Amino acid sequence: MNKYFVFIVLFSFARFASAQSNPNSYELKIDFEPAFIKSSQVIIKRSGGSASLDIKIFASPKKDILKESNKLLKLQRLKTLEGFLQTYQFKIKNSIDTIGGEKEIVIGDSVMKFYDITLGVDGITVKGTLTKSEKVKQFAFWSPKEGTKNAELISILFAILRRTFIEKDIANYLEQLREYFPLK
Repeated sequence: MNKYFVFIVLFSFARFASAQSNPNSYELKIDFEPAFIKSSQVIIKRSGGSASLDIKIFASPKKDILKESNKLLKLQRLKTLEGFLQTYQFKIKNSIDTIGGEKEIVIGDSVMKFYDITLGVDGITVKGTLTKSEKVKQFAFWSPKEGTKNAELISILFAILRRTFIEKDIANYLEQLREYFPLK
């Protein structure tokens, strides 16, 4: 009996250690904090040859879980995301970084360049953490504009989320959340 127990413990440890050292293993955690609907958290985990996707919708900011769902993912669904994350510039941006942009005005021979800031209170804060090979990369941004890398990340995530979560409650929530982003 003790031999079997030792074998099971060693086997379990070996699987855990190999999953941790596997270069394809990672955890991507994303928090959505919209202005007027409930906040949520999405976690994508890949460990070797398997992957899962969790979503939690909170009744109050990061307190009580209103709805939660966990699904296994086919690795094929993660290819676009994983390719994107290899080149994504992980940055923590505040609202000034993500709601403004370079503008240029030409008046006759004069060119005036300035940083134009558009303020609003009805946007969304997105915060994320990618943990891979014991390295942690973080990002944060506010209401990404169309054509930016942050908007592209959201587009890739929503393609995965909408194909994975078809339960009525979660699908309805994702449709409401989608309105905060420049998605087609």
